[in-house]
Amino acid sequence: MQSALNHALLVHRRTYRLFPDVEGVDYVVVDAHRPFFRLATREAFFRSVEKIREDFETVVDWDGFLILRRAGIRD
Repeated sequence: MQSALNHALLVHRRTYRLFPDVEGVDYVVVDAHRPFFRLATREAFFRSVEKIREDFETVVDWDGFLILRRAGIRD
């Protein structure tokens, strides 16, 4: 997830990582309207999202808000 997102609902997780670090995560949550956190440019952000989408499937893609789930993970 990005730090720009309110992560209060996710604090019950034992571990979470800041985007674009997706090592060992099952879900990725990003807000495409705030793409600059930890990445120098907008282009770098969107390149990272596209690379991550190779291993994750889209759960939500609504108005720039993305929730991606690692392929093969089921609720």
